[in-house]
Amino acid sequence: MSAANDAFAFGGVQVVVTGDFCQLPPVKPFQFCLNCDLETIVDTKGGFSYNCPENHGPFMGKDKWAFQSAAWKEAGFTCVNLEEIHRQHDAYFIELLQKCRLGIPFTADEIATLMDHPHNVEKATKLLCAGREVAKVNSDSF
Repeated sequence: MSAANDAFAFGGVQVVVTGDFCQLPPVKPFQFCLNCDLETIVDTKGGFSYNCPENHGPFMGKDKWAFQSAAWKEAGFTCVNLEEIHRQHDAYFIELLQKCRLGIPFTADEIATLMDHPHNVEKATKLLCAGREVAKVNSDSF
């Protein structure tokens, strides 16, 4: 498949992008230079910056989000913010979820509320990083 028109972002093909930028930050922003693809050098003095060995940049940590990129602006996305919560109905729990989503620290009372409940995690879904870990859990369980 080739892009229909290289003059437009994404070759003029309609793209739908979904996600919640409050969820997780980019894992390794600017690991490689945006201009030459060389691996950058991280400078942690005075805030994070990423420096290219060929002197492109610096690329600043605060600019790591996709929605701050030139490509995002060029794409001309229409952003839709979903505001209604459908899966939860308890107002206090929703408030706690929103604090978590926005990175607002919990109070000691809120932590106690979240931790003080009966729980059985024996058959809970496990998220694992490596295939060998998955294979071990599966062989132990089945």
